[in-house]
Amino acid sequence: MKKILVAAILGTVAATSALAQGHINLNPYNIAPYNQVFWATGALAPNAVHAADGVQLQFFYALGTVADPLQLTTSATGLFTVNSNNYNPSLGHGGGGYFNIQDLVFPTWSSGSVTVMLVASGSGVDPSSHSALWQIPGSGGNGIVSTAVPANQANFFPGLGVTAVPVPEPTTFALSGLGAAAMLIFRRRK
Repeated sequence: MKKILVAAILGTVAATSALAQGHINLNPYNIAPYNQVFWATGALAPNAVHAADGVQLQFFYALGTVADPLQLTTSATGLFTVNSNNYNPSLGHGGGGYFNIQDLVFPTWSSGSVTVMLVASGSGVDPSSHSALWQIPGSGGNGIVSTAVPANQANFFPGLGVTAVPVPEPTTFALSGLGAAAMLIFRRRK
């Protein structure tokens, strides 16, 4: 009798701890108004980011409502890129800028909303390129659910304007070099 009672308690604890995480699917191609990942600055602005651009994306999150991006932690989805979908929702960025469905898992979630942010990185990408913070509700038709059941589809994605790192033209470097050489020559003559 004691063994059965202990086994029942352990089983309940294991089931409860397994349900103490949540998840939701995020796919901007399926969420109206179909916001994209796009170039906010640089030579490619305002076009959508494409797979060949070398931009990597990663989700960050925090349980509850958070206003400071520094309080967010990386999501288990890891790094991913945009896909080759060239759908154009007529938002002014042309076709593209979408990524495959991401199953966002929140390991310590049990209830309540989650604050999420999408961050861009890669060659030529400003490290401060990130989306606005947004909330995913903790329950309801489009909310986070336990990982024990299939994930709901999120109903909002704010889009992401990627900021390009400005790279000076070669003539800028050439003129700077000539100016420095001229200063050295005039300094030596005195």
